Amino acid sequence: MLTTQKTGDLLKVPLSPVAQGILARYAGRADGRALPVISNQKTNAHLKTLGQLARIDTPTTTTQHKGSERVATTRPKHELIGTHTTRRTFVTLALEEGMRPETLMRITGHKDYKMLHRYLKITDAVVQDEFAQYLERQAGPVLQIAGRGR
Repeated sequence: MLTTQKTGDLLKVPLSPVAQGILARYAGRADGRALPVISNQKTNAHLKTLGQLARIDTPTTTTQHKGSERVATTRPKHELIGTHTTRRTFVTLALEEGMRPETLMRITGHKDYKMLHRYLKITDAVVQDEFAQYLERQAGPVLQIAGRGR
């Protein structure tokens, strides 16, 4: 259970056995915290380093607007990784694996689907896979009917 910083809401977040094991390892800390705490800035720096070590270096272009001018910047993907990236990744993967949006909203603390949807980034592979499944479902009855007449 935790209280969100942004809204002060109480969330009951289910934990995987791996996460439970990590919390158990730090149980009984003298400072009363569940885990050691470092600043977001330092955490993000460490995540960028891990991304670099993992060779997450695909050139990635981001765009910003400065006044009426659109500025595009390309840099290695690991330079864009931060704590918020993990939140977006969790939302995307959980939905891709079939978790209901309502359940995911309870875990993440989102109040409505519109806010949750901002975190969702459907991958090209998922689009291709789901479209192939759609074509299979559509072709099934047509192939069965076509086969009867022979």
